[in-house]
Amino acid sequence: MLGPNGRFLRDLLDHADFRAARMHTSLLDEWATQPILQRPQPSDADWFLAAAMP
Repeated sequence: MLGPNGRFLRDLLDHADFRAARMHTSLLDEWATQPILQRPQPSDADWFLAAAMP
């Protein structure tokens, strides 16, 4: 079970820098503005579905 950071870990493992073994300790700071570290936003479809639920 990956818990709440499962999406981040999946995205990290799929990132080109990870696959090319270019990881280093300051990489997360460099990624601060990239989508991999941004909280995913619900789509309009997600909001419509949530609104339709009782």
